[in-house]
Amino acid sequence: MKAILISGFEKPEKGKEDMPLDFIDDCKSLTKYLLKKVGLKKKDILAFDPMKIKRLKLHGLFGNISKFIGLYSNEPLIIYYSGHGEEGHWNMRANSKNGESKYFFKFPRLLRILRKRSAPLIVIADCCYGMYIRKELKKLSYPWLLLGLAPETRVGFSSVWPQIKLLWSNRRIAVPLYNNYSGRLVKSVKFKSFNKKLYGFKYGVGKHLRKFFFSYRYKRTKVNLRAGSDLDHLMYPKK
Repeated sequence: MKAILISGFEKPEKGKEDMPLDFIDDCKSLTKYLLKKVGLKKKDILAFDPMKIKRLKLHGLFGNISKFIGLYSNEPLIIYYSGHGEEGHWNMRANSKNGESKYFFKFPRLLRILRKRSAPLIVIADCCYGMYIRKELKKLSYPWLLLGLAPETRVGFSSVWPQIKLLWSNRRIAVPLYNNYSGRLVKSVKFKSFNKKLYGFKYGVGKHLRKFFFSYRYKRTKVNLRAGSDLDHLMYPKK
């Protein structure tokens, strides 16, 4: 078993450090779990903190990941990202001017590297729009498991790793709950469902008549922060 851990960061406010400790602490917590519970060695873990990412730049980051995966393509792998997420990429340095695309960790580029592998893969996207990367993982030809902080269309709050850690520590399949705007962990959320059958209004007369329907109602939908195969056993504590 091998692991790749990536900690995102933000553009610093005046007088503040350029590396939120919560992102780094999540990676440190997972590292400790991998070493103490799963039985990995330090050489089995490739970790990227904000300072290392800034030094390597995007090209160097992907280069390191590609080399690491190439060396261990036949071994199970877990990839963990803690930071800011957007649709289509992980924004490793959020709140920066114009988004600073040089820090966009784009999923298609990662997929090209992952296709060189053949062993099972676990991805934890501890970020907003966490489940979005599923679109790329579905193209892989080997078993994979994705656990996310938030659905592919929503922002997330806090961290999903503590939930996963608790379940894996007890040798249970991880089915994370969504941390909604109130700070509660929930299984479903409300969303607006537009319904033209409720009522509408008309504009114009004769052949110029137009009908507009603008009513909506709230529906509840289940939030699924898990996709792929059941690979949790790879991360259970050793007996």
